[in-house]
Amino acid sequence: MFAGHFSVLDNLKILDNFIIAVKSLLRRPLRTIIVLQGIIWGVALTVFPASLREGARNQAHLRAQELGLDRISVQLQDATSGDSLTLADCAEIEKSFGSKSAAPQTRRILACAPVNVKEGRKARTAESADEVTTDIIYTTPQSEEARSFRAARGRYITREDIDRRDNVCVLEALIAKQLFGDEDPIGGIIVIQYSLIDIRAYRVVGVMEKRNDDQLSTDDYGFKDRGDRSIMERFTKPLGLMRPNEHWKRSETSIHIPLIPANGPATKVEWILLRAAQADSTREVENALNDFLLERGHTVAVYGNLFYPMLIASEQDLSSRLYLAIMIASMLMSGLAIVNTMLIAVLERSREIAIRRIEGARRRNIAAQFITETSLMCLIGAVAGVPVGMGLAWVNIMLRPRFHTLSAVALPWGELLPVIGIALLVGVLAGLLPARRAAKVDPVVTLSRSA
Repeated sequence: MFAGHFSVLDNLKILDNFIIAVKSLLRRPLRTIIVLQGIIWGVALTVFPASLREGARNQAHLRAQELGLDRISVQLQDATSGDSLTLADCAEIEKSFGSKSAAPQTRRILACAPVNVKEGRKARTAESADEVTTDIIYTTPQSEEARSFRAARGRYITREDIDRRDNVCVLEALIAKQLFGDEDPIGGIIVIQYSLIDIRAYRVVGVMEKRNDDQLSTDDYGFKDRGDRSIMERFTKPLGLMRPNEHWKRSETSIHIPLIPANGPATKVEWILLRAAQADSTREVENALNDFLLERGHTVAVYGNLFYPMLIASEQDLSSRLYLAIMIASMLMSGLAIVNTMLIAVLERSREIAIRRIEGARRRNIAAQFITETSLMCLIGAVAGVPVGMGLAWVNIMLRPRFHTLSAVALPWGELLPVIGIALLVGVLAGLLPARRAAKVDPVVTLSRSA
């Protein structure tokens, strides 16, 4: 009956074992699926958070500069305290933290830019009476590097503009469109009204690049700004984090003007914008900046992306180990179910085992066959659990609000090898007892009973 299905070679090959194992599992597919649930969901539970974490890490590495993961903003914690940041503080930060002129191994920042902002001013072209509302950003040439926000046409502010006190400006993309339409703004004259009697004219020397939706909708903490701030507030309030007023950073309607040091190094600044030399070290630089400015007598708020440091923190490794432990426990429970199922299978297939013994298969061949079946069963469960876990991650992103720009899913290759290895180990262990029972089947007794 089984002569066409089994090899009678003394040393049964691995491929033969595999084929027989697949046929055995397909005979009772429903029972196989039920038994595999523990393996499938144990692996899915591990892959689910790992795929979200890996996707976020991939986004971070590919888009670190675009998403501002390496950018830091500093302002006074209490603007009414009488304290103030100055150009001298910027100079000391550059000196202590290293700028582009410093040796690469000692450089902790790439740029440090002071910024003052005047919001809600009116601007128009010299040839038109139509006004638009804008924010005026007084800054230095370092701002282009500190914000990774560059001029797409013309040029940005230069040191010569500041030294000569030139009335020049750089427009952001949207306000350039509002003021000049389809005309080239470079060389054009705009008029800004600061008050009823303070009206000044500036020559346009550049237009900034247009930023994408993620750049415009992501705040200093890395949250997506969708109008509903409830998620961000639930996250930041328990941490004592204040909400920065930074609309001017993401409006596309600001005008950049040279920051003239009216009082030399003592000139006050509202913001200090920095770019860390390495995105991975941003949190370390934030803490060092806070301590450095505190030593200089300033109590400041330091803003940076909250999510990327979490992705690379050691706590994530601890979380991974916790999920791995849960997966192992789930697999062991499933392993017990596999043991019981295979012990029943030994009784159900005793005639099949007896015929194979008569055809020449040795006890070790029978034992190897059952261990192959349990190992294959666990491997199938592990492989099936991977897309289930990633599917859960996709559903999670689709159903939950995408409140930060690093939300993504990717295959967690680092977790797959341990998962598959553990699944195979559980399969081997689960097959030992059934294999031993199957190897002890007496073919003469078994066939005589079924005769």
